[in-house]
Amino acid sequence: MKSPRSIGPFVVRRKIGTGGMAEVFQATRPGVDGFELPVAVKRILPHLLETEDFAEMFQQEANVASRLHHGNICQVYSLGRDEETLYMALEYVDGKDLKTISARLRERGERMPMAEACTVLSAVCEGLDYAHHKLHTDGSPLNLVHRDVSPPNVIVSFEGQVKLIDFGLAKINRPSYETKSGTIKGKLAYLSPEQMMGEKLDGRSDVYAVGIVMFELLTGRRMFGRDNDVATLRAVKEGVIPSLREFRPDAPVELEQIMLRALARDPDDRYQSAGSMREAVRRVAYKNRWQCRSDRLGRYLRSVFPANA
Repeated sequence: MKSPRSIGPFVVRRKIGTGGMAEVFQATRPGVDGFELPVAVKRILPHLLETEDFAEMFQQEANVASRLHHGNICQVYSLGRDEETLYMALEYVDGKDLKTISARLRERGERMPMAEACTVLSAVCEGLDYAHHKLHTDGSPLNLVHRDVSPPNVIVSFEGQVKLIDFGLAKINRPSYETKSGTIKGKLAYLSPEQMMGEKLDGRSDVYAVGIVMFELLTGRRMFGRDNDVATLRAVKEGVIPSLREFRPDAPVELEQIMLRALARDPDDRYQSAGSMREAVRRVAYKNRWQCRSDRLGRYLRSVFPANA
């Protein structure tokens, strides 16, 4: 399908990608005297707009993410309708998501260095910790859970900034945001045990997903992902955790211990907050003298994708 020239007040530059629910474009919003605001415009696929669940999920993503203002969360600017299609304008992040980065590293026969991996993990945990502790305007806890922490939903910019995206499945503690009991939301290979069972969730469910992302980022291998959904679901239910150090011998024992604690089946045995996991990762990085800096991460990403540098 040919890309539109404009969406609402935004001038489309190019299509970035298409998912199961929406398509995303790089665009700008023109202003006075040649001013242009770079944005990413996410537009729900037209044939899905008539499906109530998709429209509600799309609007929920905009409503939830617009409340979040943090350096490790992609900012939502606006929600609009154009030619009977819903769209939202987001902060444009010039970079690659972790799924794309991991695929490129596999092609090159490489794995992400420890310092850069810890920089990413620390930033993801920091963004989640902020979201988990966000308050309503009346001061009550928002109790937000992302529910879809996975490699495609973490973007690293070529300047080394790490951004969480896609809060379409996020859940907060207000009736209008409740999900039907027993309904599973999220990518199968990154479901926490309680998420798979359709139980009530809190931020510790996201911590579990970070543990899976951690293994995959460091080893370049899938933890539970298989060739089909049935096999993936079976692996998730069995919950057999592979050894990090078997596939990444240079990883210190402490780093594997962090992963194992994040992946505890019982939420009470995990890190009780994403912030606690972040501090544990930072301590290991400090002990091993790994320089966890955004500028270093940016240089590394540009070396992996030289054509984009």
